[in-house]
Amino acid sequence: MNGAIRRRGAPGRTVNGGIRRWAGFAAMACAVALSVVAALVAARWPPLAEGDRAVARWSYHVGVDRPGLVGALRAWTAALAPRTWVLAGIAMALALLARRRVRAAAGVALATVAGTLVELTGKAVVERARPAVEYAIPGAGSWYGESFPSGHAIAATVGGGLLLWICVPFLGRRARTAAVAAGIAVIALTGWSRVALDAHWASDVVAGWLAGIVVLGVTVALSGPVRAYDTG
Repeated sequence: MNGAIRRRGAPGRTVNGGIRRWAGFAAMACAVALSVVAALVAARWPPLAEGDRAVARWSYHVGVDRPGLVGALRAWTAALAPRTWVLAGIAMALALLARRRVRAAAGVALATVAGTLVELTGKAVVERARPAVEYAIPGAGSWYGESFPSGHAIAATVGGGLLLWICVPFLGRRARTAAVAAGIAVIALTGWSRVALDAHWASDVVAGWLAGIVVLGVTVALSGPVRAYDTG
């Protein structure tokens, strides 16, 4: 009987190991990409700088005559600010602890803290100014502080990814697909809103997404998938 139990458990261990390996690979790949983007931004590489300016000009023309769109994006970016995702991370960690999923709770807590630390470190090291006033859209608001990477993009990627990591295993196939699609949409829209509101350059947002994936990948690689029967 013990042998039969081990054989039935083997596929689960294989899936677990596969998820961890893929998460680790994603983290490493995105860490390399993030390092390249950060180096190019710090070096003020002309093609990247011109690409950022081109996206900023396009965003300006999209929003300058659409006050309704600008207002909606301001509301969105305020609602999904980094502090919102920090509170969500705390709530997720407490909920997991209440269900005795200690490893997952620790992963959520550490990932939430790590995302904030990555943002602060990046801004202190790169010291990039925010987009020029010439791209400012009336009614979009004023933004201060360093620009690289986007804290909103990091927080949305980490927070939204953690939420999917916790919830997806408990959903049916169709619900999983819908949840993942919704999560990607939220993360993408949050990042784009920062560019559209002239708060960040496009490369700031891309770096934020990459940094968020690094944090998520490390978390999943170390913690493994969340399971309905996991209590440790």
